[in-house]
Amino acid sequence: MFGALHIVSQGGADTLLEKLLYVVMATALGFACTVARMRSGAVGMAVGVHGGLHIGLRLTPTHEAGFAAQLALMAGALTLAAWVIETVYRARAGREPVPAPETV
Repeated sequence: MFGALHIVSQGGADTLLEKLLYVVMATALGFACTVARMRSGAVGMAVGVHGGLHIGLRLTPTHEAGFAAQLALMAGALTLAAWVIETVYRARAGREPVPAPETV
């Protein structure tokens, strides 16, 4: 749903390819934020993913490559972020809890 809403709001996309990539990127952002929220149990991690996207946009020199390349790179990075979050939480869920040290 999040990605589909971006059909209307193309955020500077001019060509058909850019418009489609914008929707794909927004869908990847929605997945990454959803995984972050579901796995952490708090909305703060999803806010961090979304904020990290905007910080990354300002810090990475992808503007010269063109908007389509930037959108494709962001979609890939967000998909990777969702996978990493899921993998880390699954790995933690499989571990036995470390017992608390005994005090005398």
